[in-house]
Amino acid sequence: MMKWAYFIVVVLFASSYSLNSAAQNKTKIVYLNGIINQYHNEMTVEDMSELKDLMLPDGARTFLPDSNGKFSVQFKIAAPNYFRIGRNILYLSPGDKLTLNLNHNRADSASFTGTHSAENEYLRNTPFPKGGSFLEAGTNLKATPEETIDAIIKAGERRTATLNQYKNISPAFRELEQARIKADIINSISMIDVYFAYKHKLKGDSLTSFKAVCEKITTPKIAAYDNGFTNASYLQLVVYRDIADIITRHNTSGKKAIEDWMAAEKIVSTIKYLSDKNSIALYKDSAKTIQSPNYRRAVNATLNQLLSFGNGDTAKDFVFINSTDEAIHLNTYKGKVIYIDLWATWCGPCIEEMPAMEKLKAQYSSNPDIVFLTLSIDDNFGLWKQFIITKSMSGTLGIIDRNKLNDYKITGVPRIIVIDKNFKIAAMNGTLPSSKSTTTLLDGLLK
Repeated sequence: MMKWAYFIVVVLFASSYSLNSAAQNKTKIVYLNGIINQYHNEMTVEDMSELKDLMLPDGARTFLPDSNGKFSVQFKIAAPNYFRIGRNILYLSPGDKLTLNLNHNRADSASFTGTHSAENEYLRNTPFPKGGSFLEAGTNLKATPEETIDAIIKAGERRTATLNQYKNISPAFRELEQARIKADIINSISMIDVYFAYKHKLKGDSLTSFKAVCEKITTPKIAAYDNGFTNASYLQLVVYRDIADIITRHNTSGKKAIEDWMAAEKIVSTIKYLSDKNSIALYKDSAKTIQSPNYRRAVNATLNQLLSFGNGDTAKDFVFINSTDEAIHLNTYKGKVIYIDLWATWCGPCIEEMPAMEKLKAQYSSNPDIVFLTLSIDDNFGLWKQFIITKSMSGTLGIIDRNKLNDYKITGVPRIIVIDKNFKIAAMNGTLPSSKSTTTLLDGLLK
């Protein structure tokens, strides 16, 4: 196990957040180059450390593949850390020189040459936590919870066997990946009731009854894996952060550092969806309660960013591509009320809002003083184009690279931004089309 003092150093230096000049003096450049197939838009080497969840997108480490998919990017880090390009999770160390061959749609087909290539080859098949890890979004469910648990444990054993085949990897990486396997098992077992209920369309009393039965089965299994599993250094792993509440709930010792991160993340997850600056400013006192200096600095940086641009400020221009492949500036619509609906083809809640969005457009179709921009943050232009044709979507449709929206701090979709006739932000986090308060807001702006 890593000692807590060492963990502080890892977090301090691994993050993209510059904490002091001493850290900057110890950084070394990472050089990445290669080819990424099935993608030609601007991309980001995304920091996946625990500070990522405490900060807003900053557009750092971006690159643009050429027409053949070739790219190169370099940036500084001071300690090993997890990153991501598209669907590929990477583990990078200071001074790494790595050549990558990536397929945006097939993470498991990636190949690597150069320093620490073995670690990154192993990561090609990393389970996705939001898909229930080893449950693979429910596709690996069995007939019963008991059979599903057995399948999860066997999947963990296979993953462990694969990890053991890699001999030329660092001890620190091996320990983290062993922790990831255990965390993936816990995450998988804890999600059985969710995916089982979805697959079998359980509702009402049948859902309540199933959850009660399932809890009796899964609770002791989870306890067997998470007992003593409190190690703050594992917060580097996304899946460990996803089960942090389970870990702290079932363990009494060694959890303070994890709870400190959870408190910091709770503040950020709340304020990033607030529009009113006065409401955001109220969380300054909450930030002072965060014990870790690194976490506290990150939360304060996020607070300052949100307070620097929000409701009442002049909107910042950006460019999107419309359905006829034209580049359109947001300020083209100055003088109108602008209702921006940010969505993606893979976003279930976004798609659920589409009928309400079409109804909203129809309601104001005769008013020339309002425009509805339905902008996708998809990274596949062809898929988006086919989707809007299949769904017969109407109005002003466009697609935009999320990195072009860094000023607006897009951390998730659906997301609504409303701009008034004076090109001022009326709602940085506006209400969805289905909300009754949406028409009240728009009618007020139109008057």
